[in-house]
Amino acid sequence: MQVVGKNTKEFIEILDFGFKVIDAYRLSMADGNFNIVTDGGNFITPAIALPAAFQGYQSIWKDFQKWTPADKQEVYDFVDARFPDLGDDVREELIQETIKEVIGDFELAAKWSFYTKKRPLPTPVRKQLPTTEKLKTVAVKKS
Repeated sequence: MQVVGKNTKEFIEILDFGFKVIDAYRLSMADGNFNIVTDGGNFITPAIALPAAFQGYQSIWKDFQKWTPADKQEVYDFVDARFPDLGDDVREELIQETIKEVIGDFELAAKWSFYTKKRPLPTPVRKQLPTTEKLKTVAVKKS
């Protein structure tokens, strides 16, 4: 990934996470069906990117509105490297929608998490959840 400024780091990490989820979905649906056994591994890379995207997300959107043109250009360059044929208006709209969607998902997860903390997960679910180390090991093997 490119070197980014202080203002844009968290923003680009959220977009990077969103792009990785999109890639995982596209790969998983290439045959027209989703199968957790054969396609679940496609979501390991987004899972690994999630912690970086999650940190500092609360202030990102309002901060973006105050950025300098140079700060915004770093984000545009990141997006253009992956989607070079977007027009300025489409790029701006997709960036805004992606950030709002990801932040909305984080906030919803935080709300559910509040209630989940009050009681443990059922044993079968806990046993199925991979550890962070397991996720990193699988991701390294795939690359």
